[in-house]
Amino acid sequence: MRGGVLQEIYGCTASAGEAEVLREHLLRRGVRLVEGEEEADWVIIHTCIVIEHTERRMVRRIREHLERGRGVIVAGCLPKARGEVLTGLKGEGRLYAVDTHEVPEMERVAEEVLKILRTRSPGEMPESGDAALTEEVGGFEGVERGVFAGGASSAPPRGIIPISTGCLGGCTYCIIRIARGRLRSFPEDYIVRRMKRLLAEGRREIYLTSQDTAAYGTEGGASSALPALLRRLTAIPGRYFIRVGMMNPWTATTALVEILDAFTDDHIYKFFHIPVQSGSDEVLQRMGRPYTAGEFVSLVEKIKERFPWCVLSTDIIVGFPGESEEDFEKSVELVERVKPPVLNITRFSPRPSTPAARFEGALPGWKVKERSRRLTELHRGISREFMEGWVGRTFKALAVELDRRRGTTLMRSAEYLPVVVEGVLAPGEFYEVEVVEAADFYVKGRLLR
Repeated sequence: MRGGVLQEIYGCTASAGEAEVLREHLLRRGVRLVEGEEEADWVIIHTCIVIEHTERRMVRRIREHLERGRGVIVAGCLPKARGEVLTGLKGEGRLYAVDTHEVPEMERVAEEVLKILRTRSPGEMPESGDAALTEEVGGFEGVERGVFAGGASSAPPRGIIPISTGCLGGCTYCIIRIARGRLRSFPEDYIVRRMKRLLAEGRREIYLTSQDTAAYGTEGGASSALPALLRRLTAIPGRYFIRVGMMNPWTATTALVEILDAFTDDHIYKFFHIPVQSGSDEVLQRMGRPYTAGEFVSLVEKIKERFPWCVLSTDIIVGFPGESEEDFEKSVELVERVKPPVLNITRFSPRPSTPAARFEGALPGWKVKERSRRLTELHRGISREFMEGWVGRTFKALAVELDRRRGTTLMRSAEYLPVVVEGVLAPGEFYEVEVVEAADFYVKGRLLR
């Protein structure tokens, strides 16, 4: 039976967090959210456009749903940054856009979605008069897939709280700053209320997400309000972990002492996602990243002084225009020096309307692929070495994800170490575990009774 609404979610944790808040508002308004495409008359697609390949995938999914007679409501980064793409699809079916980036205002967005669902019956094609409606709800001008199932959480016992949207950076390659604009931090009281609600629902792993968590509250030149926010959140009683999302090196450095002090609380994962993007100062300058590779290394060293066994995650872009062999070797040397257990490697993808899309010195695809492969293999060994250092250790870990097909449970230590144990455990519960074996990117553990 059709007549339901399906949510498809792509991209970052911020996109997933926005989707979850919208889902809750739609459920309160009686919208029937469904699990499968065959039950859906409407699809809300929370889009990602960080690289060209992902954008093409978004457009393909939109067109597939329109061809099958479904109405499509496009959310996320595509409408604002690449509105002309949606304009080109507008004549193919019931197509609308909404702006879900301002999370505290999601109630208004839900009303706009409800308005679309009520006024457009299945099979009705948009006419020229629809322009006013789409303009009102976000419009097309100037403005790893997941599916939310029938009212269930995206990944119990996890909850996601976007704390801001936008950023203060000027990275020459980034289309997300075009999609989300300048930094807007969400009210602290809203975030605290959201946290309390998620904990009351039984969530035990809370992701704080934004384009730059360390920039929280820094609009107008103020110092980072992230440490104060963390102190308020960790004062909430209960057994839970908070994962603080990505921080940029320059904002993290400015408030480092206060941030590290806040991280000493037992509720906070000792996990730091700080993207460096390149080990070459010349490339960093062309990227518009306001720090040097040496400053990034110094930042990591200070973090490790406080939390020697923390899980460090960083990002590298390979094949940036003009990246020489020497530039790339500097990235290799940096990775070898800081030894991040988590490394996200991205091949440069020129994005429309960004300065880097016009830069000269594009590298051939085979060379970029080879550099990516080399970094991947280097990191495999680094990660394996880090994992081996945990063998024989015991600690409390939180059960976060079940794999019923394999009969295993993914757990997280206080450092955000991924621990896989045999058996299907109760998600959201803490267990004592011993690490018995290391794999390339996780450890295997056994429960201690």
